Amino acid sequence: TAWVNPDRPNDYDTYLARIEQALNAVGGRFVYKMIEPSFATLSKTETAPSRLTFVEWDTPNALDAFLASKGFQQNAALLNSGTTAFELVRISVPKPRTSR
Repeated sequence: TAWVNPDRPNDYDTYLARIEQALNAVGGRFVYKMIEPSFATLSKTETAPSRLTFVEWDTPNALDAFLASKGFQQNAALLNSGTTAFELVRISVPKPRTSR
């Protein structure tokens, strides 16, 4: 989830374009990129984000490998300059329970 910096609005999109190869190299892929969605927050204290991006990973550790990758490190400055806030959320699907 990203809140794009209005002073540097293209930096975040450039970041997304440049990291795709690094994502693929560690088993990640973009599932969906919401560009300029119409967000509305129901919270009186929060500002709605301006971008939402979903990435699917082959393994639980692939995200950590991506964050340590040269491709991410080389483009982290674009992420920082292109956003005023950024939240990374890991969502895992629980393993099915086995019956006894």
